[in-house]
Amino acid sequence: MNHKTNLLTAIGLLILAAGIAFAQGHPSTPPAQTPQGGPRMQNRIGSDHPNPMAELTPEVQKQLIDLRIKFVQDNAQLMANIATARMELQELWLDDNPSADKIAAKVQDLDKLQLQLKLNRITNQIAILNLLPPDLKKAFLQMHRRFGMGHGRMGRGMKGQGVGMGMRPGMGMGGESAQ
Repeated sequence: MNHKTNLLTAIGLLILAAGIAFAQGHPSTPPAQTPQGGPRMQNRIGSDHPNPMAELTPEVQKQLIDLRIKFVQDNAQLMANIATARMELQELWLDDNPSADKIAAKVQDLDKLQLQLKLNRITNQIAILNLLPPDLKKAFLQMHRRFGMGHGRMGRGMKGQGVGMGMRPGMGMGGESAQ
């Protein structure tokens, strides 16, 4: 099973490195501009929206950046534990004789970790809202509603059973959805 762990870790790190490399974009591409000349940001489906950060004072921008850094620092170990629990769960499914009890226990552990991260995100989002002026609070809430606030980075549609990364029913490509 140690070989499986090393292989899964190597694959995960390779995917992470490739994702980071592709996310950087081409260095010669200038950022898009709003009609007013301010910076723009792209949402996940490629359409442009004015960057609400451009409307904030430098002091508030720094406070928001500090909040983000603090959130990442405070939750780095929790996120690492979630990633480890996911790999361990995958290993349990790939075992020659999978144990329903072990899998159920690992799922419960993973659920507890994910719940704690969700609660921490709520606390962080409330802190962000408290820094924003009223007009930007509304924009912030609309943006999070559009991207699936409270449902992780991929939105609600990307969770649950069906096609994914595993090999067992409900766990992935080639596996049948357990319904």
